[in-house]
Amino acid sequence: EPNMEREQWLQNTLMQKQMAESNDLTTEQAKMFFDSNYEKLNDDQHFVFHKVIKMIEDNENDDINDGSNLIFLDAPGGTGKTFTLNVIISYLRKNEKVVAASAASGIAATLLYEGKFLIHFFNAMF
Repeated sequence: EPNMEREQWLQNTLMQKQMAESNDLTTEQAKMFFDSNYEKLNDDQHFVFHKVIKMIEDNENDDINDGSNLIFLDAPGGTGKTFTLNVIISYLRKNEKVVAASAASGIAATLLYEGKFLIHFFNAMF
């Protein structure tokens, strides 16, 4: 029988270590990535980019809101979600914004700048 308390401790320890190693995308690297990839966005990706940036900027200027945003991007495979998100992340990082990107799979998370794979534990009773 698995020791769920030990498993939770291990997962928390690994998550803290991974979070401590964050900020691997410097402002200079972000600017270089953004400058060389922004023009490669197609029309749909440009739309998403500008919509997300406007939402973030509007939220930062809103006296009622705290300036934080949670944005979820969903589309079929091969449509350029990861590329678009990396351009958005690089834009925000080059402007010295804090970014925490996550993905539903470990592979997708490794492809995102500042990407993290979020692990959730579900206890099922049978």
